[in-house]
Amino acid sequence: MPLQLPNVDPKRELARKLVDATISKIPMVGDYYSIVVNMISPPEAEEKLEKWRNEVTDTLNNIEKVIDELLPTITLSQDASCLAYWISKTSENGCLDPVMFDEIQRAFPEATQSELENACGELGLVGVATLSAAIGYKVRIIRPTVSLFEIFDPLVFEEANPRSDAARLARYILAKDETAGAEEMVENFGWEVRRFNPAIAIICSMIEEGRKSAEIHPTYYCCYVMPNPKERAKLRHFADSTAVVTKSVYRFRPLKVKESWFPG
Repeated sequence: MPLQLPNVDPKRELARKLVDATISKIPMVGDYYSIVVNMISPPEAEEKLEKWRNEVTDTLNNIEKVIDELLPTITLSQDASCLAYWISKTSENGCLDPVMFDEIQRAFPEATQSELENACGELGLVGVATLSAAIGYKVRIIRPTVSLFEIFDPLVFEEANPRSDAARLARYILAKDETAGAEEMVENFGWEVRRFNPAIAIICSMIEEGRKSAEIHPTYYCCYVMPNPKERAKLRHFADSTAVVTKSVYRFRPLKVKESWFPG
């Protein structure tokens, strides 16, 4: 039996988010499109997105039809979409922590081992996770990359958008002449750690070793950053080219989940 989640269709919500970005008049299409490009058929998707961009009124009146048409351009399977969504939803702090295959089996008891392994393999193929094997396990551990949170957090959480949040962090860091610490940034924006960590992980991808914390911290993905002039220029370009989105046009249906999905 394929992987299933209660009252949510992650692949459909992925299509909805692409349409949302296209017709909302928020200049974020390039950002979101660029990080899901490995999951879609680019020529066909680009053609449809451009068509809808030019026909906003008709699109708004036929939103569900538009989503139906976009779905076939998303090459990521329903099973892999469900698994990625579940990882995003259940991540305690967004720190790219490993998920044991046994835990995935408990979360999807009606799926076969082969279906779960194939879903993990897909996520590894498109670069949103890394896989580790062990004796007796084709997949023992799956570890999300920051790209998984970039793509699926906007589907899971109404306010969180890691790429947009990273642009806000970049502006904050650029306004400082000294080191920017995790605690001060979290306090400044009033974010939960779960929201902060994927965003700071994006920032850290632009900063070389030695100018960001290498400490393995139980709460923060990175405790501080101190970019040099070249990296500050990179952050400035990123901030200038990335839209800060505070709210989605769409409010997704409330998600009913099992209590066991949430640690603690």
